[in-house]
Amino acid sequence: MVLDDASPQASGFEDGSSAADSYMSTPLPPPPVDPGSPFAKYYPLVVKPELIKRPGIFTMYLGFGGPWFWEKSVTRTIQKRIDNSKALLQRSPTQNEVDAFVENASRRVIQARMGVPLGLLVGCVHSYSRIRTEADLPRDKPFARALWDYVRVARHADPFGLRSMFGWTLFRVSTWMFLGSLVSSSIATMNEMANTVKDPRLRQLRERVEELARRKVITRQPQQQQTQTTAERPAGSESQTSASEPAYGRPDAYYGGSEGKEQQFGSWRLPVPEQREPARQQTEYSSGSDFFDDASPVAPEYQTVSSTSSSSSSSSSSTSPSSQNAWERIRQQNAGLSSPSSNQSNVWATISQNASSSSQPQQPQQPQQQTQDRSNESYETEVQARQREREQAQREFDRMLEEERRMSQENSNTEQNGRGWRRW
Repeated sequence: MVLDDASPQASGFEDGSSAADSYMSTPLPPPPVDPGSPFAKYYPLVVKPELIKRPGIFTMYLGFGGPWFWEKSVTRTIQKRIDNSKALLQRSPTQNEVDAFVENASRRVIQARMGVPLGLLVGCVHSYSRIRTEADLPRDKPFARALWDYVRVARHADPFGLRSMFGWTLFRVSTWMFLGSLVSSSIATMNEMANTVKDPRLRQLRERVEELARRKVITRQPQQQQTQTTAERPAGSESQTSASEPAYGRPDAYYGGSEGKEQQFGSWRLPVPEQREPARQQTEYSSGSDFFDDASPVAPEYQTVSSTSSSSSSSSSSTSPSSQNAWERIRQQNAGLSSPSSNQSNVWATISQNASSSSQPQQPQQPQQQTQDRSNESYETEVQARQREREQAQREFDRMLEEERRMSQENSNTEQNGRGWRRW
């Protein structure tokens, strides 16, 4: 039997050792993305530097102010495009979409700043023509030499005019640069939109935008229709709608109305006299002590007087008819009218009879009737107190009238005596 050679000099082991040495000798590949790059957060998406468009020398220094400002502007624009696509698509963009964003964004940044050097050029040409005309520079000399000669002379002769000329020149150049920047920015935005529409790598983005637009229109139409319906709805429909709705706040709505309830169970309410509200009004009117209150007998609270005052006034009028005046005649006429106290007593007698008749068949409602009787008694007491107040006020008024009549008689007697003494 032949033994296998397991020594390191064997051919198989030599091949393995050489392979291991070659693996250790190869360097490790560099990381796919620089950790310090502003685009590292989008990994595994990669922003390819060869796709970024670089501006010319004039645009780089006149439009951006240097490479550093250009890099910042391009980086910010690309990041904005990627973030907006994430929010719109609700997913991370693909590598092809990122490449399209890089190309379109870098081209848009350059085109937006191309108007600055162009505006500077136009402003310089405009200022050159204005300076030659205003300073009256000679045509046979070069512009720079002629301008230098003019500055040396005007510096001492007309310094204010020299400063004004240079100020207007600076204003013209700045205005043309600003206008050029606005025009170039508008053109760059339009070109970017056109490239986005034509680029086949952004087809999914365009479909997503169209879908969102359709959804917005669909959701907006019902709202517009509802707004138009609400605006065109007549005023009568609102009242009909409110009338058709159930009255949740009314207790009668749950029992079919108060009339049916009274017919079914009987009414325990007592008839309320119609004179209660006028009595309250009279009390409120007579309770005040205003100086300008109407205290004449024709006032509403003095139209009716008690039987005692009428009898006293009638007796006084019968004994001394010659001393009657207009106020006494008015009181006599009002005394013949029916007093409200008798009407009120009759009304309350009817109320008490109805209460007694209604309390017999309805025994469970006695506590309520007792409460109503107490309220009726308190109301009668209040009416009597008011009647006494009116009688007292009438007596005071009669006394005041008597005093006035007596004073008027005394004054007339005094005048007659004075006339008699004048005759002498």
